[in-house]
Amino acid sequence: MEREHDNLRAALDRLEASGESELVLRMAGAASRFWYLRGHLEEGRRRLESALARDERPTAARAKALIGASVMALNTGDTATAELRAEESLALHQQLADRWGVANSTLSLAHVVDDRRDFARANALYEESVRVFRELGDEHFALLAAYNLAWTYEELGDTERARAQHEDNLGRARALHNKRMEAASLQRLATSLVDEGRFEEATPMLKEALRIVLDLDDRLEVALILRKFAYALAVEGRAATAAQIFSRALALLEEIGAKPGWIAELNEKTRRLIGARLDELAFEEAWGQGRALSLDEAVALAFDSLGVR
Repeated sequence: MEREHDNLRAALDRLEASGESELVLRMAGAASRFWYLRGHLEEGRRRLESALARDERPTAARAKALIGASVMALNTGDTATAELRAEESLALHQQLADRWGVANSTLSLAHVVDDRRDFARANALYEESVRVFRELGDEHFALLAAYNLAWTYEELGDTERARAQHEDNLGRARALHNKRMEAASLQRLATSLVDEGRFEEATPMLKEALRIVLDLDDRLEVALILRKFAYALAVEGRAATAAQIFSRALALLEEIGAKPGWIAELNEKTRRLIGARLDELAFEEAWGQGRALSLDEAVALAFDSLGVR
C-alpha cells in the first residue's frame, strides 16, 4: 500500500475533481487504517474531513469514513472532533442496522472516552465492543478492543485483572498470528514488570515488541515502544540514555503528526524520573544528542542499553 500511496492520492484527487463524492468517501474510509498504521495522520485527517464535507448523505460510506476521521482527530490531539465523529458514526451505523459498524463505532467512541479519562464508561464500551465482535466472529477486532479493555482495568486499579487480560490477549494474538497486537500486549506487560522492578523479565518482552513493529515498519508503534525503553531506563536510573531515547521517540511522533493525549501520563512520569537524576545542563545535552540520532541509531541504542541486541 505504501508503494501505491501516490497512486491513491492521484485517484482521490481525480475523483474529487469529477464530483464523485461517494467514491471519495469509500476510498478514504478504506484507506484510513493504512494512514493510521503508517503514520500519515495529518494527511489522512485532511483527506477524510474533506470527503465528509463534500457528501453529508447518511450512507454506509460516510459511516465508515467517520470512524477513520475520529481516529485521526484523536491521534492528532483533537478530542472534541474525535468525539463528534465517533458519535455520528455510531448513530449512523445503528440507523443502517450494521452490527459490525456499531461495534467498531463503539470502539472508536470508547477511545475518546478513555482519552477523557472516564475509565468506567470506557470500560463498559470496550466490553460491549469485544462482545459484539466475538459474536460476529471477528477475533482480530475483538482483540483490539480487548487490549484497550485491559488498559481500563489498569486505570481503574484492578491490576490483577488487567494482567490476566493482557496475558489472554497475548495468547490470542499469537494464535491468530496478529503480530501488531502481539507487540502491543508484550510492551504493556513489560511496562507492568518495569513498575515492579522486574527488569530481567521485562527486557525480552520490550525487545520482542520492538522487533515486531520494526518488521511491520509501523513508525507510530516504533515511537511508542521506544518511549517504553526510555521509561524502563529511567526507572533503572540510567537517565542520560533514557533522555536520548525519549527525545528521539518524541521527535518521531512529531514527524508523523501524532499527538495522542493518552501518552501524556507516561511521558510526564518519564520526564520526572530523568529530571530527578540530571541537572538542567546534563538534561539539555542528552536531549539534544537524542534529537540528533537517526531512527536506526536510536533503535540500536535502545537495544544496546538494555543488553538485548
